[in-house]
Amino acid sequence: MLAALPAGPAAARLGETAARPGETRDLDVFHDVVQMIGGVATLSPPLLDGCTEEFTRAFGAPAITALAKLARRHRTLDALEANADAQIADQLTWIALFLYSGETAEGSVYYPWCLGWQSLDFATAPGQCGGPFDHWAGPHT
Repeated sequence: MLAALPAGPAAARLGETAARPGETRDLDVFHDVVQMIGGVATLSPPLLDGCTEEFTRAFGAPAITALAKLARRHRTLDALEANADAQIADQLTWIALFLYSGETAEGSVYYPWCLGWQSLDFATAPGQCGGPFDHWAGPHT
């Protein structure tokens, strides 16, 4: 599943924060993993914060520590995915789905900030105007 995601600049390797354990740094490593999965140079703060909050709600705070621990040993997305157990593999898939759809099973919706909108050149997120009223009815340019 994750192999199909783009390998953008953020997808190369974990940053220096991966070398040092600790609660705050675990969150930094988690954010690095999220960034790698997203495959883009930057994630909007609402999307990154939402991913952290919803991931914690879905899997619990210890899951962030476990993912950070694995990421410290396997610093590329390919290596992380190859060495993940079934639970962490499910969590990596959950992160990808969240980033690109902005939705969770609980119904929390972050879709205005999701990465799916960045992949579309013919649409914009709700509330993000793409032009004057009825611009979508004309030919796509």
